[in-house]
Amino acid sequence: MTTVPNVVTTDIVSSYSDLGYMLRVTSYIFRFLNKCRKRADNRVYGIVSVCEKLHALHHRTRSAQRFEFLTELTDLRRSNVLKSVNTLISLNTFQDLTVHLRVGGRLSRSDLPYDHKYPVILPKRHYLTLLIIRQAHILDLHSGMNVTIPILRERYWIIHERNTIKCVIHQCVRCYRIRLLKSEYMMADSPPSRTTVSKPF
Repeated sequence: MTTVPNVVTTDIVSSYSDLGYMLRVTSYIFRFLNKCRKRADNRVYGIVSVCEKLHALHHRTRSAQRFEFLTELTDLRRSNVLKSVNTLISLNTFQDLTVHLRVGGRLSRSDLPYDHKYPVILPKRHYLTLLIIRQAHILDLHSGMNVTIPILRERYWIIHERNTIKCVIHQCVRCYRIRLLKSEYMMADSPPSRTTVSKPF
């Protein structure tokens, strides 16, 4: 029974191009599983709450990290320290109580939210990362890369984010349609005053 969500995760994430729709489908799946396990909440249909969407998003991010950072998760679970040759060691990576890989830092005494102080690490090539970038790009009215990056950094730390975000924005159909084409004008001939030798005054 515990292997059903992991199997469904790979199929659903790659089957939808909208993050919100994918999270709603995931929430319905969790409702159905809870009903099969005879939990307290027996609803299957109805409006999906914000808490259910957050639970589905946390499940998806954990699945993406297990798929891409299995070695890092194993090292942190065994010795709580990454190996010196690991690429994530420069981020001071740690594992929180929800089994998420997060970026460590020096903001532990600040008043910022927990996600701002310790963003969740996302792999650059996972399809879930592309969905998260696409949603942030659309919700911010199709903003450019320099605006989309700070918005995403409030909750996530994407590996090699600039190249990944640039590819997602470049594939946006609406941005492609309104993108101005660079026009090249033919320069006219120079006037006689610029080509004829004459006295300066």
